Amino acid sequence: MTKLFFFDLETTGVMFWKNGIHQISGCIVIDNEVKENFNFKVAPHEKAIIDPEALKVGNVTEEQIKAYPPMH
Repeated sequence: MTKLFFFDLETTGVMFWKNGIHQISGCIVIDNEVKENFNFKVAPHEKAIIDPEALKVGNVTEEQIKAYPPMH
């Protein structure tokens, strides 16, 4: 049995010590069959530096990501 877990993070920049996460998505594959997909949009932590160029990658605005629910 082959089990694979793929994930992707969208962030507010490339400096992990300053930026935050605003999207977590991925899928679970078992024996070459996708069993589950997930896509969570979360507000970055309050001290995160937000780089406008990073938001262009995800096609989102600062206002949008700040309105996402907090990450738990």
